Amino acid sequence: MPADVFLELSADAYAGVACWIGGEQLWARVTVPIAYYSHYRTRVAPQLPGAAVSLKAIVRVAEARARYADFRTGRNCRPTNDRLVHDTGLSKSTVQRASKALRLLGVATEVFRGRQRTRTERMASWRMGDRGRGWASVWALHTPSYPQLTPHPVGSLLSSYLSYLRKKLTTGQAQKPSASTKRGASRPPRPKRRRAQRGVVDSGGYALAREWLRAPQTPRWARRYTPRAWSRALAAVAAHGWTGEDVNQLLRDWERTGGHWMPPVPYKPIGLVCNAIEWHQRNNTLEDRPAALDAALEQECHRRREQERRQAEVDLAAARAARRDALSRLGQPAHLAARQVAAEIGARAARKRADAAEAEYRARAELVARARGRE
Repeated sequence: MPADVFLELSADAYAGVACWIGGEQLWARVTVPIAYYSHYRTRVAPQLPGAAVSLKAIVRVAEARARYADFRTGRNCRPTNDRLVHDTGLSKSTVQRASKALRLLGVATEVFRGRQRTRTERMASWRMGDRGRGWASVWALHTPSYPQLTPHPVGSLLSSYLSYLRKKLTTGQAQKPSASTKRGASRPPRPKRRRAQRGVVDSGGYALAREWLRAPQTPRWARRYTPRAWSRALAAVAAHGWTGEDVNQLLRDWERTGGHWMPPVPYKPIGLVCNAIEWHQRNNTLEDRPAALDAALEQECHRRREQERRQAEVDLAAARAARRDALSRLGQPAHLAARQVAAEIGARAARKRADAAEAEYRARAELVARARGRE
């Protein structure tokens, strides 16, 4: 199965871009419709003359995009138009108009414009098993941010009137606390609560979580949590020398061999991984690493390639030594005698070939003479 290959963005790609609030459902079903009813006629309709897009289509595209965005921030949304067409059932032109409408409504920002991959990028992608020829656009889904109107200068009549309305008139006595100066009844001071300290993080589980999250075969939903959150769940398997490939192979075995259903976006990813580890313990032990066989085969292939390389180096060194030995013997008496013998053998062979050719020529001449005498 080809690995998911993504193009890393610059550190300031999301500078000045807000995050969404409440997750994908609140953004797609509440934020987007409110922005549509409030600003479609003023912001979208003038930019799309004769190509209107309905609220239903915009919400469907928004829900499809939200499924590919980061769970906490709404960033790193990278679906292609073909993927959105497959998920929504709409045409490609409708998906493009709906995406443009989301951008004009101020609820989505295209931080990276999609483009074709360079030859170097294609070669690197092919080595990873990805045959794609382009990079999809990267979007950030967020709450709408509209520029505020310029405030009135200090000292204007409007600002003075507004400041007057904000004042609260009370009937309390002078120099005594009233409802406007003291909110609520007097209470004894509360003791300050000390902030609960975080639990101790297992170093082995933390290192395994970092390795697993960096692997390209790791599911995207696993990156919703930090390595610190994954460290407790992976502490037991890390103590037995598991690697990130072992965790990925465990998830594949849990789905295929165990016959369990793997949701595209699990509701509780940490609980799902813990269930997979418990299933592995019921059928095996933690000493039996899921990817141990593949690792052993890879090591054996590497050992054979290394052995063949060393044997080739030995054969090459022997051939070079024999050549140097042969070159060092040039001009020696034995070499001169061998050259003389070879020359004599060549001369004898040349005389034999010449005698044979001359005999054949004479035989043909006699045949021709006989044939002419008969005529």
